[in-house]
Amino acid sequence: MMHHVLALSFSTTVEEDVVRNSVAGFVCVTNVDTSQQMLTLLSPQPKPLPETIYLMSDVQFIDNNV
Repeated sequence: MMHHVLALSFSTTVEEDVVRNSVAGFVCVTNVDTSQQMLTLLSPQPKPLPETIYLMSDVQFIDNNV
């Protein structure tokens, strides 16, 4: 999941048509801590992020300048 781009769906439940709804924005997974079951996200929006459904994509972002 590391470096994958996630879309933040406007849907709040899985029963809604998640695929047909627009997305609120995108975030990038920068760290995965399996022991604490926590993801660290890179987001253009200051926290808190909306409590919504995150859709995983095949797109990855890797910054070579770090």
